[in-house]
Amino acid sequence: MEYILLFIFVGVCVLNIAITKKGYGQRVHINNIMNYTWLVCLIIAGFGIGGLYSPSIIVYVACIINIGVFNLGYYLYYTKANQNNNIDTSNTWLEKIIFTEEVEGEINLKWLVIINAISWIYCLPIIPKAISMIHRYSFSDFRQFAFKGSSEYLSTNQLTICQTIIQPVFSVTILSAVVVLILSKKHRMVILSLSFIDAILFVLLFAARSSIIGYFVYAFFTIIVARQKLIGIVKYTIKKHKRIVIILGVAFVAAVVVTSLRTNSDNSIINTLKQLMYNYCGSFSFLTELFRETPWNGNLLFGRATFGFIFSVFFMGATFLFNVPYIGGDYYVTQITQIRRTIGVDVTFNALTTPIFPFMMDFGWLGLIVCPLICSGLVASIERRYLVNKNLNTLLVYLYVITLVFGSVQNYNAMGASTLFWVLYLKLITR
Repeated sequence: MEYILLFIFVGVCVLNIAITKKGYGQRVHINNIMNYTWLVCLIIAGFGIGGLYSPSIIVYVACIINIGVFNLGYYLYYTKANQNNNIDTSNTWLEKIIFTEEVEGEINLKWLVIINAISWIYCLPIIPKAISMIHRYSFSDFRQFAFKGSSEYLSTNQLTICQTIIQPVFSVTILSAVVVLILSKKHRMVILSLSFIDAILFVLLFAARSSIIGYFVYAFFTIIVARQKLIGIVKYTIKKHKRIVIILGVAFVAAVVVTSLRTNSDNSIINTLKQLMYNYCGSFSFLTELFRETPWNGNLLFGRATFGFIFSVFFMGATFLFNVPYIGGDYYVTQITQIRRTIGVDVTFNALTTPIFPFMMDFGWLGLIVCPLICSGLVASIERRYLVNKNLNTLLVYLYVITLVFGSVQNYNAMGASTLFWVLYLKLITR
């Protein structure tokens, strides 16, 4: 039965990929980013590659509903938008308006430097503590402290500030550096240097690879969206800024080596690739364990998880101002998913939920209808805003949303207030 449902899921994805390309042209489409990513990852999980346990029947059903409704919401938004604006809905209209002009706008270097300087100042007292704990516990054990509040490393409030306010500064700077480099905008080497400092700080403070991986993910989608030639960009940058590139390259390699030491297990290339596969494909096996527990029964969050990027700001403010318990949806979801669960042969992971789990924590099975429908309409509106108003701000927001959709195969990363800070920072640093 599982393989039949996997075949149905593949059929739904392939059908939507074909419909999107036929109806909206050959360019990149944000719904197809989700279709392709989920298609590949669920196939890997379904066949148990790398020792992963195959997802259960109920997980397959949830995946089919989620991907189907998400695509439906995408089509409904464009159909409504086209009718309201009397736009031709043939497969060429979007091709005619995209890539016809240069992306306007520049990075406001002053504000980018200011928010980075504030973040560095806040992190300065934490750095000696991080170095001391790394020396005492090793990277593997230190990582357990780095994401746990009220520990000897960070208090709950410090961790909240780092994850909600500081981390988006680092990520926004890295995204901006990649975009201005690829689009040959002003101040690109200064911004790139800032981003490398941020990436190294993030590695040091949290023993995490996400900042390093961010360069590759952002570059990949920027090149696809803006249709830039990567080889030409690399040659030009190396030729004009050889010394800076060498220094940053050495720092980058050092960061990669350091993060590879965060685990006590085999650090070979094969093992690293397997860990990457578990990160992106193990979520469906993780969901199988969550569905057995059905934690949403009698404990619905009614939108606090799905729309946490709005609600969590108020809950966080109330906690800081009035010292009341934090009741954001991300807190309740994290409390359940932080427990490590077995997802394969000798493989345990935590916090791999896809959007399916937060959707169901909000409204049960109804959440798989309501939440993907609303979210797909929202991301489609952001995509269309970039297509009809091409400037640096709309491009950066669009790329950020693309990474959220791409990462949805792992987690729903819009539950916390950090999403709102992302958008605010992008607005602040663009002109």
